Amino acid sequence: MKFRLFHIIKHELRRLIMFPSSRNLLLFVPTITFLFLSLIYINGGLRDVPVAVIDHDQTQLSRLVSRYLDASSLLKVVQQPDSRITPEKILGNEDAYAVIVIPKDFQKKVITGHSSPLPAFVNSSSIIHGNLIYSAMSKVAVTISTGALIQRFKEQGKSYDQALAMAMPIKVNIKPLYNPWYNYFYYLVPGLTTVLLFMIVFFVSARSLNHECNNGGMPHLLKIADNSLMRIIIGKAIAIFLLSMNVYMLIIGIFFPIFGVPVFGNFWYITMLFSLAIFANIMLGMGVSAILKDEIISMDISFVYNSPAFVFSGFTFPIFGMPAFNNFVAHILPYTYFLKAFLKLYQMNTPLHYAIPEFRALLIFALVGLIMALGGMYLHINKLKSCKTI
Repeated sequence: MKFRLFHIIKHELRRLIMFPSSRNLLLFVPTITFLFLSLIYINGGLRDVPVAVIDHDQTQLSRLVSRYLDASSLLKVVQQPDSRITPEKILGNEDAYAVIVIPKDFQKKVITGHSSPLPAFVNSSSIIHGNLIYSAMSKVAVTISTGALIQRFKEQGKSYDQALAMAMPIKVNIKPLYNPWYNYFYYLVPGLTTVLLFMIVFFVSARSLNHECNNGGMPHLLKIADNSLMRIIIGKAIAIFLLSMNVYMLIIGIFFPIFGVPVFGNFWYITMLFSLAIFANIMLGMGVSAILKDEIISMDISFVYNSPAFVFSGFTFPIFGMPAFNNFVAHILPYTYFLKAFLKLYQMNTPLHYAIPEFRALLIFALVGLIMALGGMYLHINKLKSCKTI
């Protein structure tokens, strides 16, 4: 059996390398795509978002607000236009992503302890820009307000420490874990590269069986396997797995070190997770390939099944906030379970047993795919035997 299995693996490796579409998917597409993705997010996050400040007050405090906004790492004051120019015109021309308006009597109200608004017109067509601008403005507002209160309390005879305690009776200390830099590169690139890897594996697997029959190679393969469908499935799966692990090593061993993506977890735990996830996608893809004789239809089904994986996995929006149907779709995608385990092992560096539920789910996907592949081949066994021999 081992000798026959070896020949099937050799046969499949030769087919994958010689067949242009499979070769390109497994070797060239990942390299080019991962490189472009890495270069897009290489800066790690947005900095110096351009904003405009319209100062109606023209006082020392209002100018201090402008300087604080410009000093923020998130914002850059690119212009201070005349008050007659409307914020809508500035935003419409994309000269700035926010227009901050400092009202008249701003300094007077703040110094006397009265509340003063600090309105901002924000281009929230991009949620990321809107959130960054709000975050930066909140910090500046708190800093200015606290400083004004401290000054008032010091004038009343309080020491600086007493004034600070009275101005800020509650201190919020946030300790970010697992991505303390809030770096988009560390967050997005691993997710995008892994979801692409599994889509490629699924697509290649979805043509592994029906391609043999359509090109007349199945009778020869049955002869090599001594008519054992299980040997054919396992042999082909091992061959696809070996090439897929090369792509995994390309991600973990080359791209991550080159671009400085930190891997906090245990390398062998992460490798175990990738291995199981790759095998699950291989089995599901082969299941589609065994059931559907038409290669184009099998590829279409594979695309429809895999395309929502990144969005539905909870990477861009939490699953618990999705409608019931979307929540259901998320839980029938193997990538959802991979992502949960990946974040635990890769970023959070948790012990392996924390990811056991996800490992179990991926194993179930692999078994379902194996059953589909065996069932589909048994269903079409007569057609497989009658395929024209090369």
